[in-house]
Amino acid sequence: MKTTLTRTEMLDRWRLHRGFDIPHFNAGASRTDGIDLDSILAAEMDEWYANLLHTAPVRHLAPVDIASSMASAAGEGGVMRLNLSLSTVRVAAVRLSSWRRAATVVTDPSCRVAQNQFHPFTRASAHDPVAVFDPVGKTLDLYPCHSRSDRIVTLSVVEFHPDEFSFDSSALSLI
Repeated sequence: MKTTLTRTEMLDRWRLHRGFDIPHFNAGASRTDGIDLDSILAAEMDEWYANLLHTAPVRHLAPVDIASSMASAAGEGGVMRLNLSLSTVRVAAVRLSSWRRAATVVTDPSCRVAQNQFHPFTRASAHDPVAVFDPVGKTLDLYPCHSRSDRIVTLSVVEFHPDEFSFDSSALSLI
């Protein structure tokens, strides 16, 4: 189940899962010296969340389908280039109407699979399409795209929004 938490709500969950928020049954104590535990836990939480968004299996994330908000236009040389929002961290799934299945998403524009897309004889086909996501420039190149009538059927992305934590509730078990 998709869960979206504010920074405060996530820190409360983080404290609980890390064993720092144990019910005290009406017992109280306060100190004015010592370490700022919340700052340490918040930094740890932010690192965990960034790692989750970049490396976790998609089943632990909360991808957003943005296909309807993207304009489709076939580009030159059999490729469709999409400019994604700066909040996009990962592409979970993408498919064009002419493809037989969803594309294999590649995140390194300099890898062999991405470089093969520049030549028409080594380029992907509708039976085995390739999407090259550039995480720095936030562009997504879709191969092949030969028709102006090609439209985006599926485009699911994982996004990062400051002070908002969105993921599947199963990801809490990864803390």
